[in-house]
Amino acid sequence: MSKWGTYLTVTLVGLVMIYWVYGLLFYPQTWEVTRLTPKPVPKGDQEIAWLHPATNAPVWERFITGLRVKAAENPLWGLEIDETQAYPDQTADVPMIAMRRKNVAGTLWLRWYKITSQQDIDYWVKALMTRAPAPLVIVGGGSSDRARDLAWSMAQASPRLPDPPLLFITTATADEVATPDGQRTPLMQIYPGRTFRFCFSNRQMAEAITHFIWGQEELRPNSDQVFLMSYQDDPYSKDLVEQFRKIMRLEHRPELLEPSLQQALNLWQEEIPYSIGPLSEPNRSEAEIVERFVEHALGQEGRNALLVLPADPKPARRVLRSIFRSAPVLAPRLVVTAGDTIDFDTIYRDRHLAWPIQDLPCRLVLFCHHNPILASAGFVEEQNLAQPGFQSTTGTQNVLLYGDLGAMLIQGAAMSERWVERPSQLAESLHLTEDWLGRKRFDAHGHRHGGAGEFIVLLEPIRLSDRVYPKANLAVYERNEEPTWRLVDRFEVYYGVKLLPQEGSTR
Repeated sequence: MSKWGTYLTVTLVGLVMIYWVYGLLFYPQTWEVTRLTPKPVPKGDQEIAWLHPATNAPVWERFITGLRVKAAENPLWGLEIDETQAYPDQTADVPMIAMRRKNVAGTLWLRWYKITSQQDIDYWVKALMTRAPAPLVIVGGGSSDRARDLAWSMAQASPRLPDPPLLFITTATADEVATPDGQRTPLMQIYPGRTFRFCFSNRQMAEAITHFIWGQEELRPNSDQVFLMSYQDDPYSKDLVEQFRKIMRLEHRPELLEPSLQQALNLWQEEIPYSIGPLSEPNRSEAEIVERFVEHALGQEGRNALLVLPADPKPARRVLRSIFRSAPVLAPRLVVTAGDTIDFDTIYRDRHLAWPIQDLPCRLVLFCHHNPILASAGFVEEQNLAQPGFQSTTGTQNVLLYGDLGAMLIQGAAMSERWVERPSQLAESLHLTEDWLGRKRFDAHGHRHGGAGEFIVLLEPIRLSDRVYPKANLAVYERNEEPTWRLVDRFEVYYGVKLLPQEGSTR
């Protein structure tokens, strides 16, 4: 090719690139990805719309598994679950299952509308609530901020409908959230009268954890000092710490705690500005607050201490590792609770990477909304696996939560010979349902009743003298109607080979 041909080619390529960049900057809509639209609902059918991030497919699988478990437990429902469209070949398509009941006309559709940057919560809510018919229920709220956004969007879109959809919150636990104008408001009052929460709230969680710890002599702090840490960029963390603060300062003292908490406790409270940081080393703010905590905790003269640290596993590991590197003597004295942010799978199935006990040798108290080790829902202890390995089965708490939600829908939405036609009919049915103790399942605001049915997981490292071994005891407790805490099961958890010294060994 001549030099003029080369020059012409380079010039043309350059012009094309300039045109492309110009169009990208000033006319981005020309490259906009085609948005999905809600699927139609045939006459006589009803739809449950589930809004969940596109990147979290395992939760969809657990939702379906929970429905299967409930269908197997209740053969009289005559429920048929059609999963032929549950896992479409195109990832951008809408996964769905069809549920049909014997002697009930029509189909109840469960569809996963995936939340993405192009199709966010507000987009799906507007699209679903302007389609005729709108869904019977919109399910979502896997986190407190997503639940807030979903409730806000539904409240904004609801005036145009005579009977707008119900909102079912799955695992968002915050009692109060920030509104767009920066004020704090109860989450359940953003879309009032039509919101139901299927998990326990932060207030209920804080009460249950406090009730459990103060009922165990070996866990209960033997001083009047409690440590509270939260993250400023995490609304869940801030809200849960606020609920613990109200309980410890006796601003909110449930009747169950009156025999335990007779006087207000001294609180050491710090708020960490941000939770972003490296894998194992604390960020600057975490390091500074850890140093202040260690200095204060070492002044407690060998007493047991409670640290409330609502944080995801990654920042929680950073903070606790930093504490125990600075002051190893605190590890056997410290009881840590994170609410439900550190879940059962983190400390059991994924423990070798997510929660190595020799690096984090403190007693850990966690909350579960359902039984995490129910064999009939699929849980198998690692030692009972057909092919033992480093991976164990997943906890059953989420399967049971989604199965519980699905069962409420299947029972409440089915009338004598057809599915209910209006969301308000379903709401009336839900307010009449009872739990296993014969109590109303929901209060007037849509909260699940507490005081029984909560689960606590206790992880305790194995210590011999001054050594921590790659082994721990894991116990699961359930609060029953007395209310007392019943031991569901206890088993040993290993973090390496099962070759440990005997307790009386001198080697």
